[in-house]
Order: sequence, then C-alpha cells, then structure tokens
Amino acid sequence: MLDRRAKDRTKREREKARERWRTYLRSLAAEVVRLRQDLSSIDGEIRAFRREIISLKASLVKYNDKSNSSNDVYSDDKSNS
Repeated sequence: MLDRRAKDRTKREREKARERWRTYLRSLAAEVVRLRQDLSSIDGEIRAFRREIISLKASLVKYNDKSNSSNDVYSDDKSNS
C-alpha cells in the first residue's frame, strides 16, 4: 500500500515537472515567434533606410553633376575672355 502511494506521488510529481517544462517551452516558443516578428519588422526598416540612402546618394550625384556642368560653362566663359 505504501509502495503504491509512493509510486503515485512520484508519478504526480513527474507529471507536474513535465507540465512545468511544457509551459516553459510554450513560453519560449511564443518568445521566439515574437522575436522573429520583431526581426522581420526591423529588417524591413533597414531595407527602407537603405533605399532612402541610395536615393539620397543618387540625388547628390545628380546635383553634383548639374553643379559641375554649370561650373564648366562659367569656366569656359572665363577662359574665352
């Protein structure tokens, strides 16, 4: 009788420990999902930021090309004088 009670108690304790682990693993899985979503969001922001940088660089190159060509016109006028 005592053996049976001890076995039942041990079995309940093991089941409680398993349930704690299940709960812990579920919370970890939820955390992983949340972190993946955050990472995906951050990754999208990084891509958008890179596109903005590329756009700004292209605009700067375009502006510099216009400035250089207008400077060339002025320098040609000075050299012809």
